[in-house]
Amino acid sequence: MLILPAECRQLIEAEARRGHPDEVCGFLVGEQRGANRHVRRVVPAHNIWDERPELRPAGSEQPEDAGPTSGDWEQHGVGRRFLVAPVELLAVIKQARQEGLEVIGLYHSHPDHPAEPSAYDLQLAWPEWSYVIVSTTATTTGDLRSWVLPAADEEFCEEAVAPPDSE
Repeated sequence: MLILPAECRQLIEAEARRGHPDEVCGFLVGEQRGANRHVRRVVPAHNIWDERPELRPAGSEQPEDAGPTSGDWEQHGVGRRFLVAPVELLAVIKQARQEGLEVIGLYHSHPDHPAEPSAYDLQLAWPEWSYVIVSTTATTTGDLRSWVLPAADEEFCEEAVAPPDSE
């Protein structure tokens, strides 16, 4: 289960509305305790998908089974893709460690799409992290859902999202 304080959820949703129609992204910083990941804070990140195409992952192409609505991955900009600079990830990891915490996942928005992971999201996911996705429109946010990848080469599984007092 992902334990997500209301103020962290509100920040993710506010960022998603602010960024629409582009995808926004950021880090979940907290700690793993037993089967639960506890978010202590969220750190918005800069989506560099359009700015730094040379940093896009090798093989970021549409898999044959990605479905008819996925489209060619390279034709999409920040409205359908996100990418965080490695130096930004390292800075967040370093700061989290100084606080006795760790990066436990990422969040990003799906403008005008459901809060479900795409084939692209699956290809780049790390096992054991939480992946929060929030759907957004021009005027509001919709579902906020979290997903985990139990092991490499597996499919995403949805995990429950709950406030701190729900444990």
